[in-house]
Amino acid sequence: MNHKDMKKAIKFSVLTLLCLIVLSSVGGYFYFKRQFKAPPNQLTITGTNTTLPIWWVGTAQSERGAMLLPVQLGSVADTFYMQLDFGAVNTMLYAPAIASIAEHNPKSVVPGPWVKEVGLTVGKVQIWGDSVRSIDFGTPVEWDSDKPQIIGTLGADVLERCPMLVDFVEGTVHFLPQVPDSLHAHTNTIAFTMEERRVMVPVQLQGEERKMIWDTGSSAFQLLTNQRSWQKLAINPEDVEPTASNQRRRPLLVYTAACQETLRLGQTQLPLTQVTYIEGFPWYQTLLYRFSGMGGMLGNAIFAKRKVFLNANSGELVVF
Repeated sequence: MNHKDMKKAIKFSVLTLLCLIVLSSVGGYFYFKRQFKAPPNQLTITGTNTTLPIWWVGTAQSERGAMLLPVQLGSVADTFYMQLDFGAVNTMLYAPAIASIAEHNPKSVVPGPWVKEVGLTVGKVQIWGDSVRSIDFGTPVEWDSDKPQIIGTLGADVLERCPMLVDFVEGTVHFLPQVPDSLHAHTNTIAFTMEERRVMVPVQLQGEERKMIWDTGSSAFQLLTNQRSWQKLAINPEDVEPTASNQRRRPLLVYTAACQETLRLGQTQLPLTQVTYIEGFPWYQTLLYRFSGMGGMLGNAIFAKRKVFLNANSGELVVF
């Protein structure tokens, strides 16, 4: 092969490689878009406005590590608890708890990967699911214990069907099938979106517009972000020692640093005094959120002294 032919071959190889990179990037984009897509919402919600007390469960990071609500399951007389987690796109039941309920109340529920004809009562609101996923997480019900017996997660599919007001001041959650006029007409209403059943909130931070997920399953944190943003926002990040945590048995390292910034949601200013970065998430989950366009994740702690109203049908969000 002469010098001229060799140059042509190299040029052809480079162009071929570039085409493969572009095609793989496009393919990866659509793959992760599909992974981010929420499955159909199978819930039906009926009833009248009701108020429920929040039961907080502590973690290594905070006394308010998880937000639980009391529920009844079918005809079972006992009161159980489920975590309110807008970071979960679907409501889920925990298999060990469901198995023990079925053993204790044989006609109440049939265990399996998908539990059929699930009826949940939260105050005056009834939630019906033709088929609700059951996952291998949690523990069997301790029938003689005074501790809250956690049987599952109430996901963002509940919010998609029923407006809610989360009152962190009084420690209550209001399910509002009939939205009061005072909330419809509130002067501090801003627009939010439910992108594939994830609560996407427009915020301003350090003069930049960002779109962040509000994850009520991350109660202990104000703001979760990537390592690069964390280092920019944190005060003395080099001095931070991580604490151990886990996500459904997956070990994690949590880095929380002091911060002195302000988050703006519409006209509301929220002091940002802590920022968190977490190591240990699987690579595909990190890429999934990168492809979603998410600029960070808000936890419940940022709203500790606030009330938050969300209406997914109208896209209205009020912080007051």
